[in-house]
Amino acid sequence: GVSDGIISADDAKTTAGQSVYLPAGEVYVAPVPGTAEGKVVRAKEYFNGKEINNLVMTFSAGKLTSLTGSGPGFDLMKASYDAAGEGKDLFAVVDFGINPNVKLPSNSSVATWVPAGTVTVGVGNNVWAGGDNKTTYGYFVSLSGTNVMLDGKAVVEAGQLKL
Repeated sequence: GVSDGIISADDAKTTAGQSVYLPAGEVYVAPVPGTAEGKVVRAKEYFNGKEINNLVMTFSAGKLTSLTGSGPGFDLMKASYDAAGEGKDLFAVVDFGINPNVKLPSNSSVATWVPAGTVTVGVGNNVWAGGDNKTTYGYFVSLSGTNVMLDGKAVVEAGQLKL
């Protein structure tokens, strides 16, 4: 799907409950269930305004198999995750920021999905992205400075969109 900040007349006729995020600028896809493999590593993250250090999310066969980190934010996030229901552990989405006009300073503690070259991934609900996981839980991590290869071609290199 695409978040372009526009609800067309056709969208308004065919789908109830449309939403628009501003600033816009994302292209996203729900994965084929059971296919996500690898690790997401984030040195500093925040949950409800509290710092998480050294967050590591490990995925195997499309499921979160390990969740580690430290700090007061991690304790809160882990408690929220532990309390969530079925589907909380399923890899949800790959989201590419495509907006060249949204830029964050390199030392920013703010995260947003839309700057060109930002890659966001996470677990839980992905109905909004065309998936079928309807759990009420979702946790997503925006990664700047990432490399992404697609069919052997770099689409994001050191956080820069190459399309």
